Amino acid sequence: MSMLTPLFALAALAVLGPILLHLVRRKPKETLSFSSLMFLEDSPPKWTQQSRIEQWLLLALRSLVIALLALAFTRPYWASAAKLTGSNEIGLKRIVLMDQSASMRRAGIWDAANARVSDVLANANPADVVAVYSFDQQLHPRLSLSAAVETAIGNRKSAAGTAVRTISPGWGEGDLGKAINECVDLLQREQSDVDSGAIGDCEIVVVSDFVAGTPVETLSEKEWPARISLRLERVSPIQSGNAFFEMRADEESENAGKWRVRVTNEPGSLRERFRLNWLGENGNRIEPIALECTVPAGQSMVYPLPAPDTAIRGMELTGDDCVFDNRRFVVPASGRTLRVLCLEDADGGPESTLRHFLERVPLGSAEDSVVVLRVKSGEEWGVSAMPRDTWIVCSETISERDADRMHEFMKSGGHVLWVLDQPLKEIGRGEERGRGKEIGRGEERVLSTTEEAKPSLSETGSSPGAVLQDIASRFEKLSECRLDVCTEAQVDQYSLLGRIDFKHPVFAPLVDSKFNDFSKVRYWRHRMLKLSEVDGWVIPAWFDSGSPAFLQRRIGDGELTILTAGWQPAESQFALSSKFVPIISQLFSLATTRETISTDWVAGRNYPLPGGSSVKRRNLLSSMGDDEERSDKRFDNPSTGSDGGDFLTASPGVLELVDSDGASREVAINIASSESRTALMDYEEVSRYGASVREKPQTREDEVHAERLLMATELESRQSLWWWLLAIVVVIAGCESLLCIRKQGRTAEAVSA
Repeated sequence: MSMLTPLFALAALAVLGPILLHLVRRKPKETLSFSSLMFLEDSPPKWTQQSRIEQWLLLALRSLVIALLALAFTRPYWASAAKLTGSNEIGLKRIVLMDQSASMRRAGIWDAANARVSDVLANANPADVVAVYSFDQQLHPRLSLSAAVETAIGNRKSAAGTAVRTISPGWGEGDLGKAINECVDLLQREQSDVDSGAIGDCEIVVVSDFVAGTPVETLSEKEWPARISLRLERVSPIQSGNAFFEMRADEESENAGKWRVRVTNEPGSLRERFRLNWLGENGNRIEPIALECTVPAGQSMVYPLPAPDTAIRGMELTGDDCVFDNRRFVVPASGRTLRVLCLEDADGGPESTLRHFLERVPLGSAEDSVVVLRVKSGEEWGVSAMPRDTWIVCSETISERDADRMHEFMKSGGHVLWVLDQPLKEIGRGEERGRGKEIGRGEERVLSTTEEAKPSLSETGSSPGAVLQDIASRFEKLSECRLDVCTEAQVDQYSLLGRIDFKHPVFAPLVDSKFNDFSKVRYWRHRMLKLSEVDGWVIPAWFDSGSPAFLQRRIGDGELTILTAGWQPAESQFALSSKFVPIISQLFSLATTRETISTDWVAGRNYPLPGGSSVKRRNLLSSMGDDEERSDKRFDNPSTGSDGGDFLTASPGVLELVDSDGASREVAINIASSESRTALMDYEEVSRYGASVREKPQTREDEVHAERLLMATELESRQSLWWWLLAIVVVIAGCESLLCIRKQGRTAEAVSA
């Protein structure tokens, strides 16, 4: 039998107490005084050879209680010598977890990390299973746990050393909590495949600088396993402290063209004076110096800076000892050249055209350049190779050729707004006269594709069948849907919009009760459409007569929008109302908005690319290290194609992305701000979230002793012999109490007799 805390065995010396008490003679309780002895002195009992123990059973029981209590506190357990020495032959399962985040690029820190890993490998038992992983935002296997288990015992140390030499610091941010959790999962899966008797044989050794910006909160997401220990190996740079900055464009309109820069000097820094320089297109500094500032250690200050007249791509901080994070890159907001093609043949005054009112709507953002062009029927109009840069607005009177071209434009991703802004021409009354019926001015006139064309002529000489066939043909070409009935609505005085879906993207900006009142937008005339099928159509707005006022349908990658009434004053009051600008602006925004991509990326993260997009080239490299080009090739992993893909960013800089339609955009890649916060993290913070952290053994003998102690503790907790000892103590104490009660009863009977 072995003891986990053998010093508690000294408590067994307390057994001398009952022995001494049994040897001491008690003074009788009842005394009888004799007058002849009143002048004699009291004589207490003396230790003589006649002193002897009379209650041997009680003494044995009381001594056994004390001895068993002392034995229970020593935490005994059964273990053979082979069981405890076998750990040197079985070996530990150990994961060496190296931090490769950007903060590990500080001077001297990576050499210290390699030296610390070499010490761990040198002190390891040859039978130990040593796996090697590195981490930043993700966990990267260098020598996986399964591969380490399969490696021959004699080659395990050399295989781990080779894996360590393949690791180099990157530019990503470190997530320590996530990496440790994933290592715990790996060890638990591996441990489930071995004998459950192999206890206390798992360890995670983390080699890192443990900066304050490293997140560890995710450690609390799961309960820490009892059979896995965590060892933290901190490495330090040659020079402590760090200064870094953050920058963003000033969003206030009166400060347009200005930037706000926050300079932070970490505690422990030996420098206080710094300089800020703008960076140009090629990464060169733009003279003169933008700012000279003084920031004491442990403080931060914000400075407003005007942008230079030349193009900028970033800013550089000089005067700091740690240079890994002294550059930040930016992509200034740049506008696009957008076009609105207005296809119409109206010959009246300006207010009778669609274009007249479109030109008065502020379309696009302040950086965009928007041009509204009018194109007449039969004229050539060129559509940009990038459909999202053009919006087509056309009147009812478009040619068949224009309808075909617009259909192809929508299939490639463009948006078309078709405004039915011309009333259906009045039909002759020959058929109605034959029926003894005459159509009045305000009566409904119906044109149907199912009716046979009548020989009566309109005022211009066109047959009603020809009018209908022309509208139906263009409708079918644009919408890929057949039109059954086209009707000029009967309007007594005016029509109103009776039902509006304010969840629709076009009307969503007007959902507030202050803006959603359309009762003053009156329509003098409009068209009524009856579709052969309604599947695929979205109708967010209806007239009070139940006729659709606003229809939308997806055509390929683009969209067709139909308004059944014009916005000219002869048609309605729509263009003169306060609702015209937000609705037209929203239609234009939806038509010209590309798939959004953030222009500020964090190094080391995966970012999705739109379908068909690719990385064309890197415009500017950060030049922060000698191995940057090699690092860039190692970590950049674009996956592009028709469905897009993910792009794993590497070193800081500026990328140029090319969309499937040929449009290019720039993206700035920067180090995560958390990597610049290099103040030391307290080890207790890791333990606070539940991880079982233990101190590092200094020698191989200490490590072997720690391993044996860990196995002994696990064995003792499994056997729990001290519980059985306490149970026996309770039983013996009960027997001793019963025996004392019985003895006292006999003594009382003798005295009374």
